[in-house]
Amino acid sequence: MSLQLGAPLLILAALVQATVLPHLRIAGGQPDIVIIITMAWALLDNGVEAAIWALVGGVMLDLFSGAPMGFSVLLMLPGVLIIGLTETQVHQTNPLLALALAGIAVVLYHGLHIIGLYLLMGRPIVLMPTLYYITMPSVVFDVVLTLPVFWLLRPLYARLHPGGVKLQR
Repeated sequence: MSLQLGAPLLILAALVQATVLPHLRIAGGQPDIVIIITMAWALLDNGVEAAIWALVGGVMLDLFSGAPMGFSVLLMLPGVLIIGLTETQVHQTNPLLALALAGIAVVLYHGLHIIGLYLLMGRPIVLMPTLYYITMPSVVFDVVLTLPVFWLLRPLYARLHPGGVKLQR
């Protein structure tokens, strides 16, 4: 059920990320809203749903960016899997842990992105300016925005995944 709402959300996010956000760069970086939404959902549900959201979001990013199909999916899945290794209830109640996990996942995404571009392009990337002017501002945006998106998606997640019925004696 969550994919029925998640797929249109991720399609819209990828479209905005590919068309509008490149014109709104701040300090050389821009928020990657597909990654933010996917990681926030992974914090809410560390099961298969987050991996499916990463698949849908990654394919949409690749369609709009011209990257090889599956490139973004491969970059997002390790972060989703790292978040999935933790217990959902722990990072739902501890915002600092959620922020740390989102930070690890986003840094991993951007690090793999630089390595992947280097391998695909076959040319050396000027690493320090790339990290300083593009990657770090984007990482800061992504990490800072993951928690508000997490809190915004939380009621939707609760509505789609009602708690179990408790029997009383």
